[in-house]
Amino acid sequence: MSRFLPKSAARPARGAPLCVGSAFASLAFAMRSPSVPRPRLALSPLWLLAAVGCSASAGHELNGAVDASSSCPGARANAAPATCSIQTPPVPSIPSMSSTEAVGQAMGMMILDQMIGAYLRGDVAVYTGTASASDNQNVSSGFAEAPDVTLSARGTALAGLDRHRLEITSTCEEKVLVVQQWPSMPGQTEVDAIAPETSVGGYSGACLDCIPDLSSLPDHITWTDVAAASDPTAFPNDLGAFRSVSSVDLQRESPCSLTWDQLVVLNTRFSPIVDFARVGNEMVATYSNSTSIPPNGKFCNGSSTAFTIDLYVNLSDLSDYGTRNFQLGATTPLCGD
Repeated sequence: MSRFLPKSAARPARGAPLCVGSAFASLAFAMRSPSVPRPRLALSPLWLLAAVGCSASAGHELNGAVDASSSCPGARANAAPATCSIQTPPVPSIPSMSSTEAVGQAMGMMILDQMIGAYLRGDVAVYTGTASASDNQNVSSGFAEAPDVTLSARGTALAGLDRHRLEITSTCEEKVLVVQQWPSMPGQTEVDAIAPETSVGGYSGACLDCIPDLSSLPDHITWTDVAAASDPTAFPNDLGAFRSVSSVDLQRESPCSLTWDQLVVLNTRFSPIVDFARVGNEMVATYSNSTSIPPNGKFCNGSSTAFTIDLYVNLSDLSDYGTRNFQLGATTPLCGD
């Protein structure tokens, strides 16, 4: 369960403040934010498997309105009740033995549900606050004199938690810290190496009874100077072992306070294939895919039918999202081997 700066936009020189901003692995998409020319995000829903603080001279524009109090989307953007209830469209499923249009509509709604609905319903909890971390991934890779990799998000951390996986983004540094707890390993926490916002994988360390249980989606998450290592029994004597030290102070946000820019950050981890652009007060994207009927044996009696469908999101009410303008494409034959 995690998202960033527009890849096509000009980046400031490394070291300059970077203040524009968890989530899965087989389908990805991007969206253009109202606040910058072209931010991208990624989402890979499991159902399709078959922040150092910085400042700016101007306020950061969120959902079309400038918020002069913050220069990064990790900070709280809007006041909202501690609890709120948002009605989202029904959670979709892929219909079996249905028309290409029905399948296309379901696939489009699945993208939108994973990208927006899960956060608005609170299935994935969103947190803002402060996080800092350092690790020796360079030393573990054989670079003995290399400095530690660090992350420092003072008031600019934005995180998503799906009960087992906490992805913390330093929105000004383009870095992510991933913390995981698995039901099959009670008491153990895995801490991944600090990574660029668009990458996954790498070293990881573990610690026992070191970080509070995350499965209840608590209102407040905090820990201080927690050390995790690839070999906890060897650390700190074995300096070649991967080790990470982190501190976190995060407060859960109300779903009613979430903004489009924050959703961009929360969903960007992989290469995008669907591009959202602002049209009036909506974000709109055209999603392309196909449905197929597999061939029987070696015969050429299968087929693949292409389609496109538009996805839309109302910036004034993020729960108002859906699909429209389905277009059927060409059908091509499929042959067996």
